[in-house]
Amino acid sequence: MSTNDDLMHNEDEIAEPTLPSSSPPSLAFGNILEIFPEFLQLILPYIADRIVWKSIISSNKKYYTISKENKKTFPPPWPRNFKLQLRGCRFSLPPGSYKYKLCNPGVWSPCGTPIACNTADYENHRHGIVIFDQRYDGSFLVSAGVTCSHNAFVIIWNYNARTGENDDGGYDYIKLQEWNIIEELGDNVEFQLIRIDISPCSRYVVVLAEKYVLLKDVQNNGKTIKSLLLPENEVGMQIIFSTTTDGHRSIFIRTNNIYRNRETIKIWHPYDNGVDEDDPDTTFSLITILDQSRKRSFYEEYYEFALSRDNSMLAIYDGEQQVYDGEQKICKVMLYSIDNNNKSTTLKQSFPARCTSIQFTPNDKYISYNNQNGLPAFWDITTGREITDRMNITYNNNSNGNNIHLVNFSPTGSGQRILVKDTSYTFFKDHHRFFIASYWESEDSKQIENNKNEDSIKQLTG
Repeated sequence: MSTNDDLMHNEDEIAEPTLPSSSPPSLAFGNILEIFPEFLQLILPYIADRIVWKSIISSNKKYYTISKENKKTFPPPWPRNFKLQLRGCRFSLPPGSYKYKLCNPGVWSPCGTPIACNTADYENHRHGIVIFDQRYDGSFLVSAGVTCSHNAFVIIWNYNARTGENDDGGYDYIKLQEWNIIEELGDNVEFQLIRIDISPCSRYVVVLAEKYVLLKDVQNNGKTIKSLLLPENEVGMQIIFSTTTDGHRSIFIRTNNIYRNRETIKIWHPYDNGVDEDDPDTTFSLITILDQSRKRSFYEEYYEFALSRDNSMLAIYDGEQQVYDGEQKICKVMLYSIDNNNKSTTLKQSFPARCTSIQFTPNDKYISYNNQNGLPAFWDITTGREITDRMNITYNNNSNGNNIHLVNFSPTGSGQRILVKDTSYTFFKDHHRFFIASYWESEDSKQIENNKNEDSIKQLTG
């Protein structure tokens, strides 16, 4: 995607590859919904497929007309235009006030339904959670924040119970659990960074508080079942749960050595293979798979990594690996393969980029990033080239492509969805807007892939 024409827009709602016609098909139960409209109100919030949703609501002419004129009356269970606005996503103006800061980027839950993002309000000593895609599926949400008085909390929220709308553009939810990390680690412990991630099974939460790592069991009131102290002089910067690798349930940790100016990526195995996972005394292993030099302060975010879904690849955006083209500074994304047997990595590819977020697509075929021109792009891992005309992104906002950042992909769902951050919104200087966009390979791309497969078959069959 090298031009702005590759970004298609829809004024009404987020488009899908296949859109319903203006006259949705009538269903056999249409007469029932016409006679019993109260039943229609009950079932609409639970219809996730938008084509089916429109078909059902069209069965009642009155409700269908109202839904088109006033979308707030019967909100569908998918995000509408500008629903993903998140207040307080970067430093406020004037510079240095630091009223709001985004602590963690938007995260999609393992089930693929809710997206959560938490902000910290350092002036009022509080932090809030903003929910994007709201469904009644019983999921819990997690937020984490550090106040200016150095109190650190991780909070579990009831996803299905909210008490009202808050000033951050989200909702106030009922608190299920609250973990005081400072109280657990000791009053003499101070830190400015705290990171969290949820296990694929949604039972465990891992907390990274600079050099402390806590593995907590949500079903056991947040009991710490494993803990880890990082090596001396190392500070944790990023943490990601993985699926099982070589029989282990693993956690990837990015650390920075503030004295050696080294950036490392380590794998922590909280449990040994074949040992009862309920045993709190099970030994662990911490293995370094990557070690690189670093020059900047560890509080500056010039370094980020992403893990492929199958845990075989590691992508790193490194602002330190700079190539100078005249006066232009070019940073790189580096792709490594992971050898789980030898506990090592091998550099496979590298390409110039200018971005704040990198992600693997759910099929592990592409890496999303922003290219040298600041435009959202996809890197084809197989061919080792940027895709310029084979991927379409549809979202509903008319902004310059340079302001678009691809944040995260939905892990599940029938459609291919991606969380997009738009930095062009300037009504409030310290605000960004988030959108759920759909993306898919173009028909030309699929035809090219089919032709390649046919050529391969012909070569094999002679």
